[in-house]
Amino acid sequence: MGTVSTKHVVLGLLIERRGYGYELQQRLRTRFAFLSPSENAVYPILDKLERDGLIVVDERKPARTRRGHEIVIYAATPDGEDEFVRWLGEPCDIGQAREEIYVKLVLSNPIHWPRVIAMAEGLEKACLTAVRELQRNGQPTLEQLMDDDPPDSLVVAVLVDDAELLRLRALLHWLQRVKVYGEKRLERQAEGGG
Repeated sequence: MGTVSTKHVVLGLLIERRGYGYELQQRLRTRFAFLSPSENAVYPILDKLERDGLIVVDERKPARTRRGHEIVIYAATPDGEDEFVRWLGEPCDIGQAREEIYVKLVLSNPIHWPRVIAMAEGLEKACLTAVRELQRNGQPTLEQLMDDDPPDSLVVAVLVDDAELLRLRALLHWLQRVKVYGEKRLERQAEGGG
C-alpha cells in the first residue's frame, strides 16, 4: 500500500461509522482503490487497532460470514479518535504526498481542516526546498542539451531531474489549491455558513 498508513485509513473509516471486517474491506477498496489493499488486509489491522485500544468490539451479530464466523462490529474509541487527529497533522513523505493527502482529505471532518492546511503548508515548504536543490545541481537543462550531442548518461540524468521538477511543481500547485479551499471553508464556517 505504499507509505500511506493503512492502520489510520481503517481507523478513519471506523470514525466515520462503525463497521465489520468484510464491509470495511469493501469501503477501503471502493474509496481508496489506488492503495491496492490485499484481500484480507483489514483483519490484522483490526486486531492491532483493538490491541492498541484504538477500537473496541461494539456489537456481535449472530449472523455468520461465508467462513462461518460471527459478524463482529467495531467502533473507534476516544483514544482512536485522538490518534486519528494526530495522524492528520503528521507530515507526509514527499514521494507519497498526493496519495496520503488525498486519503486525509477524504477522511477529514471540518474540524480537522486546520491540521490539513498546516500539513499542506509543511509539505509545500519541503517541495520548494526539493525544487531549489534540483535546480542547484548544476546540470544543464533539456533545452541546453538539444543542440549538443551529450552522453546518454547525462541526458538520462537530466530527464529524470526534469520529471521530478514537473512532479514537484504539480504537487505545489495542488497543495496551494488545497490550502485555498481549506481556508475558504474555514472562513465560511467562522461566518456561520457551514
